[in-house]
Amino acid sequence: MCTSCGCGILDDDHSDYRNLTLDDIQEAAAAAGISPEEVAQNIQAAVIQAEEEQEEEEGGMRRAG
Repeated sequence: MCTSCGCGILDDDHSDYRNLTLDDIQEAAAAAGISPEEVAQNIQAAVIQAEEEQEEEEGGMRRAG
């Protein structure tokens, strides 16, 4: 599906290459030698990590300012 919006249409990127599809996930899994489920878990972990790093950076900027 368009994993970006969750519409349920398996390989529809809504004419915008920036939207991730199930095919993109499967290709990433093949490239990394892991399962599509692991790719999805890794994406979620990366988003959480990025949010935490952003919060730390913003916190440091407030302390320094």
